[in-house]
Amino acid sequence: INYLENNRESLKNSYLEEHTQYYNQYLSDKKDYDDLIKISQGVKNNDTNSFMYALNFFKPFEDLKNYGSDISYTFNNGLNISFFARDKDVVPNYTKKSLRNGVEIKDEYMSNARYNEIYQDYVCSCVLRIGKEVFSLLPINEVNVNVKGNILDSSTGNMKDSTILSVKLNR
Repeated sequence: INYLENNRESLKNSYLEEHTQYYNQYLSDKKDYDDLIKISQGVKNNDTNSFMYALNFFKPFEDLKNYGSDISYTFNNGLNISFFARDKDVVPNYTKKSLRNGVEIKDEYMSNARYNEIYQDYVCSCVLRIGKEVFSLLPINEVNVNVKGNILDSSTGNMKDSTILSVKLNR
């Protein structure tokens, strides 16, 4: 009893601080809930602004960005997505080879044909992933995906971003 009497003010302050943290968390969760309800009502009513809010709220393409690629989307006459596939950041141009019973590992550069095959698989799988995420999130029937890559411009000899794949995906 003496301990409680002597530390009443500090205990009261710690309980008040803990309560304030829980209350702030509640307000944050309530704001997220209210935003989610507004977005879902807009998506249900086919509001294009709500489609954009939903994509920004749920961030379905965040892991593609983590690989070094960029993605942007607009909504005019349907959903248009631009995917910037960064090949050098994602696809390595070498393979690992084990020498002397696994004691030594050597980097071996792969051929351009093999590199392009792996890059093609990466780009195509990203397009399919984008379509899957959009169709699972939004009630739309088609999406246009334009993939841009950094390729050699033969007229100037410089690298530039150009469209390497354009796909119209239907649900």
